[in-house]
Amino acid sequence: ASASSVVELEWQGVCAAKVTYSVEWRLACHGCLGCVGCAFCRERRRPRPATCKESRVVLTGLPVGARIQVRVEARLPGPRSGAPEVRLPGTWSAELTLPTSPAESCGKDLAETPATPTTTSLGWDNDDDVLCCY
Repeated sequence: ASASSVVELEWQGVCAAKVTYSVEWRLACHGCLGCVGCAFCRERRRPRPATCKESRVVLTGLPVGARIQVRVEARLPGPRSGAPEVRLPGTWSAELTLPTSPAESCGKDLAETPATPTTTSLGWDNDDDVLCCY
């Protein structure tokens, strides 16, 4: 089995009943800045979604040492029965580089008890938005 990174993402949630969140991550651009003809962007930058009901999610299976971007979309029930849900999409974060090993992530020897993960600011406007790498 190949190694993978695990990250915990937290953000300030929306104050609404029955809100759900869709969290997507994708590989960062390979340097072409999203040009239409780039095979890397077409084939490897597809968003991978995760859905949760709290303003926190743990993403697993991320490529070790990869450069990624993340975004969160809040989804609210429609204003009346049968109405479509309301979607509030966020923007893609600044590029983040995942740790190349769990030891690098925690700053501890692998034989030690896991420590509290380190956090990295996502560069969003809200200081509550952090990415924790395990």
